[in-house]
Amino acid sequence: MALKTQQGIVIYSPAIIQGEKLQALIKQITPEYITIIIPINNITIEKGVDIFINFWDNQATYEFKSKSLSSKGPAENLLNIARPTTLTKVFNRSFPRVVIKTGGQIFDCQGLKSHQCLIY
Repeated sequence: MALKTQQGIVIYSPAIIQGEKLQALIKQITPEYITIIIPINNITIEKGVDIFINFWDNQATYEFKSKSLSSKGPAENLLNIARPTTLTKVFNRSFPRVVIKTGGQIFDCQGLKSHQCLIY
């Protein structure tokens, strides 16, 4: 399994919002670091903080531990972390994930009005 840009991940650390798990996105991968977009404003993460990352592919879920290298300004919500040296497979899927596109309906909160939509 390889990490890739625009991949969704889950990031957490006891030093970030009491260990709350956050959905994030990989923006860039270089030989030295990985840049992650964190979707919450005004989070400052100190250099050297332990960061835990979970990500998945069609067959399994993986986890690795890293260290924060730098956190950019709150307007950008970017975090650079060290590249992992090892990945741990934490869960095998019983069935492979499949990509589908199907129609659906979204209803308002009273259940009266609906809109057609596509679900990916």
